[in-house]
Amino acid sequence: MKTSKIEKVSYGLGGLGYQMTLALTNAYLVLYYTDSVMVSAAFIGTMMLVARILDGASDIVMGFVIEKTKSRFGKARPWVMLGAVPLSASLFLLFNVPSGLPEIPKNAYIFVTYVFMSVICYTVVALAHNAMLPRISTDSGDRNVTAVVLGLMQGIMTAVMVGVFNPVLQALGGESSRHAWTMISLMISVISSLLLTICFIITKEKLAVGESLSDKKDMPAQSPIKESLGFLLKDRHFYIIIVLFFTLAITNGTAGIVVYFMRDVLGDANLMGAFSGLSALPMILMMPLIPKLFEKLGKRKTLIYGLSATIVIRIIRLIFSSNIPIQLAGTFLGTATLVPLWIAAPTMICDIVDYGDIKRGIRTEGLATSASSFGTKLGTGLGSVVLGFGLTIGGYNAELAIQSRKTIDAIIVIMNGVPALMCAISLSLVLLWKLDTNAKKTATLYG
Repeated sequence: MKTSKIEKVSYGLGGLGYQMTLALTNAYLVLYYTDSVMVSAAFIGTMMLVARILDGASDIVMGFVIEKTKSRFGKARPWVMLGAVPLSASLFLLFNVPSGLPEIPKNAYIFVTYVFMSVICYTVVALAHNAMLPRISTDSGDRNVTAVVLGLMQGIMTAVMVGVFNPVLQALGGESSRHAWTMISLMISVISSLLLTICFIITKEKLAVGESLSDKKDMPAQSPIKESLGFLLKDRHFYIIIVLFFTLAITNGTAGIVVYFMRDVLGDANLMGAFSGLSALPMILMMPLIPKLFEKLGKRKTLIYGLSATIVIRIIRLIFSSNIPIQLAGTFLGTATLVPLWIAAPTMICDIVDYGDIKRGIRTEGLATSASSFGTKLGTGLGSVVLGFGLTIGGYNAELAIQSRKTIDAIIVIMNGVPALMCAISLSLVLLWKLDTNAKKTATLYG
């Protein structure tokens, strides 16, 4: 069972719908809090860490909810629609902190809206959308292509947002203008809800609830939650997925440092346009090639080569931190070498689901996806903590036109040192990954 071309596009649009909210919050929420709302970076870091602890519970709960869902729309698909409007509304609330509030009520509002958006609304939509992938297609090669379409669309969207965001922000009044953040968050909220609705209408789950790929008829696919969870907890790949998504998300969580890096280290915030363009171009060039690389080299080898190269590039960028040509070239090359992992990560969840189905007649889309979501949330939160506390330790002062040397060094480490370390951890995890993309072959070879 495969997806049609229009379904691939609509699934990608759904990914854009919730990733737009994540891209905006990852790249600019800390800037909005520090420069517009005037909240301390230390409070932001603490808040995000607490939210990530709560996220662990919400991911597990949502995983169980998907496993228990039985509807004419499928297991995961209905939750994409149900979460669309709440997610959009929560983003708008997030970037519209009421003016004139005393410190304690203001911090309370920030905490509640952040938890509502990231712990509840984003969890529902993102986990449901990811859980749809192994259900809209049961063919590994077709999933790779679907993941490429999704990744390509998300990459271009992120690059466009980063590229045009700063000029639009400045035109509306700059980072200190509350009106500017209101208009931008409203626009992103409306677009996000529309794209998620399109995904729900067009993309269909091919597997009926309870249907299995297994030849073992005595093993029901709609297995009890306890049995499903027990199977996953015995599979090391379940833990690898959690940590792999965790390391990827830490880098995403520190994405907000880019605007500081361009402005305070390289000395020109307008370099964000060039940065975003050089981030998008390798995605456009590389993503169509990824399925062929996976087919020729195998998913595991492709990831090993790509991550090794990314680590070297990040180290070079760390050493030559103030060299603009090296930073821009490193952005292009570093993105190109990391593209395979971005594409492979969601399909690796599918490999776990298919393996469980073929081996034991157990399909665990909800629980397996909750593992990746948990890792993503925890990593994104820790990345935000690193960003918030890193700026605090570095002595960042929003009122200074020129930051201190200590602050500059902190920004440099967060920008390139942290991603280099995360890629090294990801490489060690990929070396431990043994699942084959062919579920039936894997079930025969892997115990």
